[in-house]
Amino acid sequence: MFKRTLLVLLALLFALPAMAEPQTDTDALNARIAELEAMVADLEARLAVYEPAAADPDADIITFNGGSVKQAQAQAAYDELAALYNEFGMEKSEYHDIIVEDVLAGLAEDAVLVAKAQQLGVYENTPEQIAAAEADAMAEYESTVEYYLPYFQDEGMTEAEVREATVQYLADEGLTAEVLIQETVSALWRNRLMEAVTEGVSATEADVRAMYDDGVAAAKEAYADRMTFEFDYVSAEIIYWQPEGYREMEFMLLPWNDEELATEDLSARTDILRQRYSSIWDRAFAGSSLTELAEEAQLYDSGTLAVSAEPHMMSQAVCDAAMALEMNHTTYAADADGVWVLRYVADIPAGEVPYETLQTVLTESAHESARADAYYTQVETWLAEAEIVLHPELLR
Repeated sequence: MFKRTLLVLLALLFALPAMAEPQTDTDALNARIAELEAMVADLEARLAVYEPAAADPDADIITFNGGSVKQAQAQAAYDELAALYNEFGMEKSEYHDIIVEDVLAGLAEDAVLVAKAQQLGVYENTPEQIAAAEADAMAEYESTVEYYLPYFQDEGMTEAEVREATVQYLADEGLTAEVLIQETVSALWRNRLMEAVTEGVSATEADVRAMYDDGVAAAKEAYADRMTFEFDYVSAEIIYWQPEGYREMEFMLLPWNDEELATEDLSARTDILRQRYSSIWDRAFAGSSLTELAEEAQLYDSGTLAVSAEPHMMSQAVCDAAMALEMNHTTYAADADGVWVLRYVADIPAGEVPYETLQTVLTESAHESARADAYYTQVETWLAEAEIVLHPELLR
């Protein structure tokens, strides 16, 4: 409606001089013409805003010292993100500005870094580098498939069918071997760029010590919530400080299946499960590694737990069984998740974990942190020097 109104007004304005009475005052007539021309220019400008010109895919949507990014590339990235927002039922007015900002910022940084990598001679991949990256990607993909296989185990399915279901699930989630290979190969130049920028950068002993002191202080505060400590412990996070009253338990969870869950009596249900896992049950209680047995049985939940008398992350049944156990002995406890096979490994000493115990891993972590800081500081410098100019109006 707004467009139609503007067009009608334009037509009327152009027709006004012809419709007007004969004008004997030339100055007044010229003044009126100038006024009408100004009005026409204003209306044409407003009409151009309402209906912008068609996008030129070859137009420079980003320019910087030494290069540019074309509209077509940015529009493709925009459309991909917009499709995701649309899937969540969001209107374009809600996400447009957000996507434009993210897309242009990301493309600008990538373009500048590619130019720097080319200048430093670290952008191009050799055939050997590509082959090694593809091998690493395939190994990672196979490891991911192996991790998810237990979720698709079914007594009525062959191993090939279970693998097929797992692979299809990962593909539906956007992860295929081809995608992982592409992502791994495309990251090679970035890794080499970071290595070139951070050559010679390392952490000092003072940096490592500061990381330890900060970690201890943060852990004392965070672990007032015992569940946080237990979660960090089972997740193999760096533990700087430990609360009192804990034992370390090696564990393996044997999950219930539908048949067992249909059995209401917990003791009878446990007996059925023990028969199902008979191939590993006896070896577990004979002292074999629970983690290795879990891997053999393709179970997804095993490792080490921090368990105390009070239930936080674990059930009361698991806590009671663990705290009643003798050192290096094995027991089990049944709860809603399944049967937990537990082995008492050691007491967990309360207080600070000695600096010397963590020094090696903290030195590596501090080194990586120092390299990251140096790299991203350099990236920010490059971006500032590039004098980037963005044209967000070209994204529709």
